Amino acid sequence: MEASGKDGLNDSVMSGTVVSCALLYRFVGICMEAWVSLVIAVFIIKSGIDITREALSKIIGERTDPAVAESVKEEIMKVPGVTEAYDLFFNDYGPAKKVASVHIEVPDTWTADRIDETDRRIEQAVWEKEHVILSAVGIYAKNTKDPESRKIEEKIRSILGHSPHILQMHEFYADCPQIRFDLIIDINVKNRQEEYSEILEECRKAYPDHDVQITLDADVSD
Repeated sequence: MEASGKDGLNDSVMSGTVVSCALLYRFVGICMEAWVSLVIAVFIIKSGIDITREALSKIIGERTDPAVAESVKEEIMKVPGVTEAYDLFFNDYGPAKKVASVHIEVPDTWTADRIDETDRRIEQAVWEKEHVILSAVGIYAKNTKDPESRKIEEKIRSILGHSPHILQMHEFYADCPQIRFDLIIDINVKNRQEEYSEILEECRKAYPDHDVQITLDADVSD
């Protein structure tokens, strides 16, 4: 409908321009048809490019409004027991047709029925607040049984604090002999892979007796 409206506007502008040129030639004797035709051609081409760009942007996918993403995360974090919410990914299929997926972190002591209940509460809360359908809720465990895990996480975070390009660290889980977490490095950093390798090496040096696994994640919502 928007494209049809722009097309109607173009027709009106062109018709008005043709009439103006006719009146100008009739009363003043100046012939402007060639120049005006060139201007109209440029106007039509620009309009077509703008409409195509907008349509392709919707088809390929647009970045979600940060305010909506933040609102969804806030609703998820209100659910008791959820300690983190990240990797929020949207698919926009038009007005009132937004589908999303998210990862949440919960205690590793939870049973399947508790996770299922929490999953349903999250889906309902997000739908009521933002009318977003959560098609999938990924679950990651937080180690609550081993106090050493918290100390390891604090030390890893201190190591990561040396880099200004790190946006986030999540999905952290330490359970000897393994340490694993996801890392988001600013996509605009040219040597992103190199910085990732340096961080991985530094973490492995800090914990040589552990199998340190770092997944380089992407910033998809914030």
